[in-house]
Amino acid sequence: MTRKPKKTPAELQQERWRPFADAVAAGQPIVTLDPASKRTGLAIHRYTQAAGASDRGQTELICAMPCKAPAAWPAPRRIDQIVDQVCASIETYKASYAVIETTIGKTSKRHGGHGAGLAIYGWAVGAIRQAVRQKLGPASVLDVNENEWTARTSKHERWMWCRSRWVTYAGVWADDGKEDRMDVSDATYLYEWCVRAASYYQLAT
Repeated sequence: MTRKPKKTPAELQQERWRPFADAVAAGQPIVTLDPASKRTGLAIHRYTQAAGASDRGQTELICAMPCKAPAAWPAPRRIDQIVDQVCASIETYKASYAVIETTIGKTSKRHGGHGAGLAIYGWAVGAIRQAVRQKLGPASVLDVNENEWTARTSKHERWMWCRSRWVTYAGVWADDGKEDRMDVSDATYLYEWCVRAASYYQLAT
């Protein structure tokens, strides 16, 4: 029996990013999520192919919002509310592919020892991820580790980028709830990072 040759790291990355790149090129609405137990940042983008072969297409941000519940609610109720809001947004905007920020359990130091290491945070990430996978199918969900995509930028830098790139959402970026706008800007920037990552492997449009 002949063994199949092992795939190279580059081939594995191409395999990982191809579904995302195909969804972008097909103009499918793509939801990106920065999940948490109190606030989940949500953004939905859609790419439109250019009419001329020499022209570049256009990316549209069709939704940017926080999914949240009152902090005083018990964790199970908060998480259920956030899951419902995420699923409702997917239905409303007919998103057919999702990117979800996940954790590998080594983010506590970067968060000053708060938030990311808590069991409730992991519970929320798991619940949101499971709901989205059930709704869209496992093949239509891409997991991106938090440390993988945030290593070179701060939350403030990502928020500033979103504020200058998507001026029509000025009300979102200027929201009095600082944490709300930061979570939404992270979800929005995550899409841009994914496009660059897929382009690096010569897959995205």
